[in-house]
This record gives sequence, C-alpha cells and structure tokens, in this order.
Amino acid sequence: MLSRKGSSRAASQRGSKSGRLARRRGSSAEAALQAETARLGVPNGVLKRGFLVKKGHLMPTRKERYFVLGQHSLSYYKPTKSGDVELKGVLELKASDIIAPLSHSDAWLRIRQNEGPGGKNYKLDLKESSLIDAMITASSLQDRREWIEALRKACRNAKAMAELLSSPMSIDDANTPRVDLRASFQILHEMVLLKKLVDTIKISWGSPSQWTMEQYQELVQAISLAQEKSGSIAETTGNSE
Repeated sequence: MLSRKGSSRAASQRGSKSGRLARRRGSSAEAALQAETARLGVPNGVLKRGFLVKKGHLMPTRKERYFVLGQHSLSYYKPTKSGDVELKGVLELKASDIIAPLSHSDAWLRIRQNEGPGGKNYKLDLKESSLIDAMITASSLQDRREWIEALRKACRNAKAMAELLSSPMSIDDANTPRVDLRASFQILHEMVLLKKLVDTIKISWGSPSQWTMEQYQELVQAISLAQEKSGSIAETTGNSE
C-alpha cells in the first residue's frame, strides 16, 4: 500500500507528464496549422482542426493524428517528439462521399468514398482524441457532430468547385461586348510608354521619397505627353484601316 507521500509523488509525476504532453500537442497543432496554410496557399482556408484517433487501413491499429479540414480536403499530420509535424496523408473530398456517425459509439464517425485513392472503395474511421482515457460522452457527441457538419460542408464545396470547372463557357454574341481595337491599341501603347518612363525615372531620380515638387510636376507632364502620343498614334492607325 502506497503512503500518502508516495501517492502525492505519483500524482505529481502524472501531472508533470500530462503537462508536457499538453505542451507538445499544442506545439504540434500550431506547426500543423502553419504547414497546412502553406500547403493550401490561403490564410483562411481551414474549416476545422484538431486531434483525432484514426483506425489503420490494414492493421487494427489506432493512431492519434492532427487533422486539418480545408475547403475540400482533409489532411492529417503525425506529431513528432520535437513538437514538429509530418504530413501523413491528404484525402480529397468529393460530393459523393458519405459522412456519417457510427452507431456503436458516441465518438466514432466514418468517411466513405465509393471511388477513393487508387479507384477503390475507401473508408476512414475517426473519433475525438482526449488527454485522458475516460471520454466524456456529451463532449464526444458534440465534437463528432461538429466534425460531421464541417466535413459535409467541405463535400458541398467540392461539388460546387467541380460544377464550376465542368460548366462550359457559353458565348452569346448578342451579349458579348465588341472589342474596340483602337482603344485596346491605345491602352497597350500607353502602358509601354509609361513603363519606359517609370524605368528611366527610377534610374535617374532614385527613391520617390527623395523627389522634389518640381520632379513630381515634371512626371505629371511626362505622363500627359505619353497619353497624347499614344492617342495620336492610335488615331492614325484607325484612319489607315
């Protein structure tokens, strides 16, 4: 039988270990979010994120991974002892995916694809991950509900994206504005002249913060002359058609 002092020491060690684990998980979560933001290329592309337990595809294993749900993809990362993460997989979600809770549990949910990676049927079973072994049912139910709703939203996003990419561009001559070749030529020529002007000014005058009022006035006059020159050339081109 443990003494009161021994019990206190054991409790202190468990608390210290739990604290280290919590800090490491927090570091891994931030690293995963940064990695996924860089992968997606957009700062606000994450719908939901968090630690989940996933079942193995071939072996009956259960591994904790940090999942990040994008607008139409689900990525999962493996935390390392150093607090960094390693990307382990990306599941591109589809409109036909089935996202549903598993009836035998309050925490598990399943993602099923009829045409998953490699053209085969694919399923991914997930559940909320907790720092403690005993899970609170209400918390598990709420977390699972939020994940299911977020995953279904991502599937709807995938459907909208697929429809947008597959829809042909209809050309209606009655509604298509006619292109004014003279105006287009003038704009193009004006852009060329202004670019040459800006390049010359940068070399000669240096940083704009150092320009004098006389230089600014000279720049305005030069821009006006460039616009007049491009306009006269465009008019000559139009008359010769």
